[in-house]
Amino acid sequence: MNDFKTKLICVKGNCDGEVDQMVLDFPVLAVYNNILLKDRRVFMTHGHT
Repeated sequence: MNDFKTKLICVKGNCDGEVDQMVLDFPVLAVYNNILLKDRRVFMTHGHT
């Protein structure tokens, strides 16, 4: 996944943990994230809480 780190936007899911972050060069433990696409904001979250 590190090869695609400039193309990925991640949020923490069920099985993600600190051990995953230790081997990855980009953040994967965010509880939420968002991006802007033209005139729209896309909010991303796992949705379990």
